[in-house]
Amino acid sequence: MNTLVPEGYQKLIGRIGSGRYEATLTEVANLLELDSALGVLGKISQIRTILDSIGVQVIPSLDKGELESIRIFRFRPEDIEDGKALVDRLLADDESRFVEFKSTLRIDLKRLAQPGQTVAQCKSDEVLHATLKTIAAFLNTDGGKLLIGVDDNNTILGLVVSHRRIDGKSGTRSGEW
Repeated sequence: MNTLVPEGYQKLIGRIGSGRYEATLTEVANLLELDSALGVLGKISQIRTILDSIGVQVIPSLDKGELESIRIFRFRPEDIEDGKALVDRLLADDESRFVEFKSTLRIDLKRLAQPGQTVAQCKSDEVLHATLKTIAAFLNTDGGKLLIGVDDNNTILGLVVSHRRIDGKSGTRSGEW
């Protein structure tokens, strides 16, 4: 690989692409396996060149903070596809280490499909717990994308049932359901 595209380039893109990536400049330099002969300023310059070439925003910028300051690396908002395009792209593939589909946030849909069951009767701590475990797994690894309202067959179910209040009315504000 040439000097402008270090070996860790794909790793960096993968980490940033899976969501928000937090690291120090030292960690990024190590991930990119930059040559120690570059020195500190040379490494920062190389990191800047790489990040600019792939449209990555750094918060705080490379000009601020210390080498060991934690920074957030993410694709610039104008470089991110719109929500519909993102969902369409995620639905085109199956679930993976970085993508998970959940039919609902807290309602047991199998139980709800049985005759005479109401939404209130089908509220499930187990379903909520499974979703929270997925979120925790993403937070404790390299991140990911969770689509709620999509079943395991990549079919969009929506969120109407998940956002219905116990009294049957639709509600979306905190505390209503």
